[in-house]
Amino acid sequence: MVKIKMKSLNKKSSLGQEGWFLIIATIMFASFLLIKPILSAQAQEDKQAEASEESTILNIKKVIQDKQVELGQGGQGAQETRQAYLAQVKRVSAETLTVLSNDTNIVIPICENLEIIKDEKEIKLDQIAVDDWMLIYSILEENTPVVKRLVLTNKNFTQTERKIMLGSITELYSSNILFDSRCGESNLNFLLNSETQYFDINGDEISLKNLYPELQCLIVAKSKNNGQWQASSIKTLVDLDD
Repeated sequence: MVKIKMKSLNKKSSLGQEGWFLIIATIMFASFLLIKPILSAQAQEDKQAEASEESTILNIKKVIQDKQVELGQGGQGAQETRQAYLAQVKRVSAETLTVLSNDTNIVIPICENLEIIKDEKEIKLDQIAVDDWMLIYSILEENTPVVKRLVLTNKNFTQTERKIMLGSITELYSSNILFDSRCGESNLNFLLNSETQYFDINGDEISLKNLYPELQCLIVAKSKNNGQWQASSIKTLVDLDD
């Protein structure tokens, strides 16, 4: 009887150890299931952090690049600086165009890529005349201005010198008169053309044939490029009916 009881106790002890192993295994498996999502979430957070950091770096680089372009420190903007100025044509040849801008003579080479514009249409070089005014557009390449476009204008930007003088006519011709001023200057030559206007003492318009030598007049004239004076208007100082 004693032997039977001892076997029974040994059997119960063996069953208890297996139960403990089962419980511990279950706990470990459950812990693994709980830890895995946590590790996965942590890895996801790390990836997002790295992506966010990379995005921030790219944004900073873009801001720097944009600022360099804005300041002209890099790229095409630093190599090309556009210029524009007004000039008057002084000489035209098949190879070059000489213009005067701010008392400085500038020689412009004629090339195939040079655009010449007038009234919004492209024209040929032979349509440019001496004394024409134009806007010149150029690009600064390696500190050297390269002219890309010429735009002719119909406006005359010449600063004309004018003269107003009192005196008398000494000689009268169809294209000019000789004039003695009251300031003592004599035989002054004034050119006449179709734009010259003639007025009597009352301001009414008359013609050249109404004038005569020794007539007292007021002359308004403007300077020409060749040093001569062009009469703009001549007004009599006496009544022509007297």
